[in-house]
Amino acid sequence: MSTSFRMHSKHNNPDEWLCMSNGGTAVFLSVLVLSGSRLAQEKKEKELIIWISEHDDTVRGRGCNGFDIEDIPWDFNNFERERSFILKVIEGAREKLGWETLHYEPNEAFVFSYLDTFKNLIINFDPVYIDKEA
Repeated sequence: MSTSFRMHSKHNNPDEWLCMSNGGTAVFLSVLVLSGSRLAQEKKEKELIIWISEHDDTVRGRGCNGFDIEDIPWDFNNFERERSFILKVIEGAREKLGWETLHYEPNEAFVFSYLDTFKNLIINFDPVYIDKEA
């Protein structure tokens, strides 16, 4: 099985999706959460990292941990600030923030590629897809 991350449910170009194996997804989510848990200061930032951590396959089951960027619990009115925080989390993961706590050494080539693709999804995400009622 594999996992896919898209911008939104109508994002029909698989060449722009982030797709990876279950093992790759586990590492990807781990490095994001390690970085984010060190960078989060405000309540909303902590909530965003908790939300990402809940997509670990031990919680949802293997192959069920992908999500669309629109699914992230964005606050429409604070979207740009929240996007900026997620981009800092991605950069922190690229700087190996928190990696010293892992019991293994992630394959940088794979992880950095995943982080770069995820960064592009975050940068290019149009907030018009945010569900303001959620």
